[in-house]
Order: sequence, then C-alpha cells, then structure tokens
Amino acid sequence: MRKVQDLTGNVYGEREVVSFSHWTKTRNSVWSVRCSCGREDKVIGTNLKKSKMCGECAGRVNGRKGLDTAAKGKPVYFIRCGDFFKIGCSDDIPRRLKDMETNNPYELELIEVDEDEQFWHKVFAHRHHRGEWYRSCEIVDLT
Repeated sequence: MRKVQDLTGNVYGEREVVSFSHWTKTRNSVWSVRCSCGREDKVIGTNLKKSKMCGECAGRVNGRKGLDTAAKGKPVYFIRCGDFFKIGCSDDIPRRLKDMETNNPYELELIEVDEDEQFWHKVFAHRHHRGEWYRSCEIVDLT
C-alpha cells in the first residue's frame, strides 16, 4: 500500500483537514475536510490548496453571478405562474415573458418592479421554492 503524508490538522483557507478518506482508482488521495461553516466535504489531495472554502461559502463570498454582476442596472420583473412567481431581471422583459410563455402551458402574469433583484430575493426568502421561483402570496402594488 502506498504511504500518504499525514495532512490531518492542516488548514487551507477556510477548511481544515479532518482525516484521510481513501484512494481513488487512479491512486489520488482523498481527504475529509471541514469548512469554517461546519460543512464537511471530500477533496482530492491535489485540490486541497486550490479550493480555499466549500461551495456554499464561496457562493456567499463571490455572489451568484445573476444577482451581483449580470443583474446590475437591469429592469426587474415578477412573473406569476399559478401558485408560484419568479423574480428575475432582463434588458428585454417582454421578450423574456414571451420566451417563458412558449415553454409553459399556463397563463403568466407580468409585474414590473423597481428596486434591485437581490432586494426582492431577500424580501421573499421565506417563500423560496427553487432557483428564482417562490410560493405565491398576495402581491399588491410593488412599484
């Protein structure tokens, strides 16, 4: 059996190596690591120094591209579809609605809003369903 250097206790960015896990079929070492947020993952030894935190923490630090970079300055919309609504942004909201109607058998209702997209995602976080879809509630004048 191949010997492996014990990395237990080493810290790489936000993650601490907890223990050796196993060898892959290609003979790479795999380690159990714990992020500062408490999440545990398995990481190939050669990637320990590359990835400094778990995917969840990296997403919080870097932000979702759709909310933080691509969405800046674009008009925001709500599209209601049955018992759900979608919060999104687009340079061409009528076209976005038409694209969604093409792939959807249900009637859609468009509500354009002010504020930025991230603001609305936070307001309705308690109603989050999946992706940018939320469980419906009574939406009154949001503008």
